[in-house]
Amino acid sequence: VFSIRCGSAIHCPYRASSCNALLGLWFSSMPMGYKNVSDVENVVNNYKKSKIPLDVIWNDDDHMDAAKDFTLDPINYPEQKLRPFLDRIHADGLHYVVLIDPGINVNASYGSFQRGMASDIFIKHDGEPFMGQVWPGAVYFPDFLNPKTVSWWADEISRFHKMAPVDGLWIDMNEVSNFCTGKCTIPNNRPCPGLKEPWLCCLDCTNITATRWDEPPYKINASGKGVPLGYNTIATSSVHYNGVLEYDAHSIYGFSQAIATHAALKNLLNKRPFVLTRSTFVGSGSYGAHWTGDNKATWDDLRYSISTILNFGLFGMPMVGSDICGFYPDENGGTSEELCGRWIQLGAFYPFSRDHSNQASKRQELYLWDSVTISARKALGLRYRLLPYFYTLGYEAHVTGAPIARPLFFSFPLDESTYGISTQMLVGAGVLVSPVLHNMTTTVKAYFPKGSWYSLNDMSSALKSK
Repeated sequence: VFSIRCGSAIHCPYRASSCNALLGLWFSSMPMGYKNVSDVENVVNNYKKSKIPLDVIWNDDDHMDAAKDFTLDPINYPEQKLRPFLDRIHADGLHYVVLIDPGINVNASYGSFQRGMASDIFIKHDGEPFMGQVWPGAVYFPDFLNPKTVSWWADEISRFHKMAPVDGLWIDMNEVSNFCTGKCTIPNNRPCPGLKEPWLCCLDCTNITATRWDEPPYKINASGKGVPLGYNTIATSSVHYNGVLEYDAHSIYGFSQAIATHAALKNLLNKRPFVLTRSTFVGSGSYGAHWTGDNKATWDDLRYSISTILNFGLFGMPMVGSDICGFYPDENGGTSEELCGRWIQLGAFYPFSRDHSNQASKRQELYLWDSVTISARKALGLRYRLLPYFYTLGYEAHVTGAPIARPLFFSFPLDESTYGISTQMLVGAGVLVSPVLHNMTTTVKAYFPKGSWYSLNDMSSALKSK
């Protein structure tokens, strides 16, 4: 149910085509596991054939050479195949965004690592770069509080952009996430990472407990296990630029990376950049969009997505969304036709709207089911007709800090009946979204605050609420 309140104004303060910062307002698709350029091209073509709006196609680390940042897989994503594909989609007005992680693979033959070591830009522990493990294996973590790191990062983005002219960047794992804990070295007696389970720590590591920063006099229930502060992240006694401890800087790592990435793309593209970041802090909304993390293809997570998005809007992240149809598979190996159909009906009105799943899930492009195709055309078609309104809300968020997606009490603070509602949301002050959130259901019990409401699907249908 999509309703608009009488008196809501629509005004577009700038042309949509100039607003790369709001790239997330357009619908995008990115299940993991796109095996090669041809696979991605087939997805784009199938969306076009199905007449489902698509403006952004994404790659997770599928495009990388052995999961290393700023590289292309020479077999599956060679530059000579990727560039012509990007030329074609850019000519059609589509956009391309890829993932990069902060961890830089410790590899003497890897250019980004070589230049990073030469510029001395990595976080230190006991005077040496702190080693962790992420998807490519052993990594060092850039210190974005260091001005030299910001320059190095911009140079790496520029070098990569010459190979693959991306339209934005997705910065992931930047809490920082680390598959290992403690002080680690590369083992001599086994391969690392392992081929089957690269998320399992394979480095040789020892606990770091000698300082009050690693074992403070108070305890928190870290990870729900009471583990040390440095568990599966950077050791809190590690040192950033100018002697700043990780203990004090941990929460702003993703924030500092977003600022550096935003600046690099702005200087490179000469327009407002698009950055999607997993880790956020106060102020991150000025530099990037956010998605709500690795959800699951369940009806519970469909419902939770509303409150999560509304919370982040109030936290100052106006461009926010959840993975449509679910990232992790359910017990049946993926999303269902019914769930995906209902999810796109809601997800079409997330500020940031993206279909995304992981490699373990069945494919879930919206054109794979006839009923979902019909729902997607209708819901996304309405989203695109409302783009001037969405852009206006983006501008309002920039000027006033007001979220794009809002809880009902935001616009109706005197109506106590709105205080506990987490199954509906407002887009701006005037569009009320009341989705179906349970399986085998075709009706919704929705609350309409005081005013005259009109169905966006049938403007002759009106409801006056007192």
